[in-house]
Amino acid sequence: MREGRSSKLAQLPGRFAIARLDSGAEVPPWAWSGAFASISRSGSELSIVCAQEGVPAHVVADRGWRAFAVAGPMDLSIVGVLAYVTIFLRNGVI
Repeated sequence: MREGRSSKLAQLPGRFAIARLDSGAEVPPWAWSGAFASISRSGSELSIVCAQEGVPAHVVADRGWRAFAVAGPMDLSIVGVLAYVTIFLRNGVI
């Protein structure tokens, strides 16, 4: 973190689903449902995190997740970004 700045975690509204599709699959239109979506592709899968209500019932997905965003500037060059974020978990903020 840059000195004099602080970050907080903000819970995103709604519930989210995580779907894992075949690595060669096209990104389906439902992946963009809701105000937040995260889509990444590796050699082994296409991973989609999006609003659970947008995911069709026939799609295998892990549903019911909550999502959080870092509110405020975060210096991504710092060491231990994940460790910093887990402080909120340890302190029971979320």
